[in-house]
Amino acid sequence: STLEAVGATRLGSTLAVSGNVGIATSPSAPLHVYKAAAAVTSTPMEFLRLEQQDEGVDMNAGHGPAITFYVGETGGSDHGGTVAVVREEASDADSAAAMSFYTAGDDSAPTEKMRVTSTGKVGIGDTSPSYTLDVTGDGQFTTDLRVGDDLLLTSDSAILSLGAGADFTITHDGTTGATL
Repeated sequence: STLEAVGATRLGSTLAVSGNVGIATSPSAPLHVYKAAAAVTSTPMEFLRLEQQDEGVDMNAGHGPAITFYVGETGGSDHGGTVAVVREEASDADSAAAMSFYTAGDDSAPTEKMRVTSTGKVGIGDTSPSYTLDVTGDGQFTTDLRVGDDLLLTSDSAILSLGAGADFTITHDGTTGATL
């Protein structure tokens, strides 16, 4: 049947629905939310708000609202991953937040794999990135890796492999030269 609420409605317990739920629309998915565009703007339109308040509680760094995903498994489902917006500092005076992405292996708890900080730094395998892109572990580029300024190799045994006919300059301790 249909549940229609006009005006403020507050449910005091659980509402279980065994079909699709539509908000401002006839649903075509388990949860379908619709809102028409208000104007031509580049600002994202809020469709869903997950809000957490810390009244009377000092929230720790890493705490915040999340969306959790479960994947199918024989006989049920298992925790597959989470997208969360987490507090970066424990201080109540600092509301800076990072977006964190967690994934899980088979039958294991999800762990954080990527973070975008409040300052726009992205860490892959690094929850405290120091650079615009900070990757912990190996990386592979299937096409060109373009460097706008200097390429800095900090390893004592750095290997640089160049294709045939490539132009390059190597500067070491202020001296320009190349060894092939």
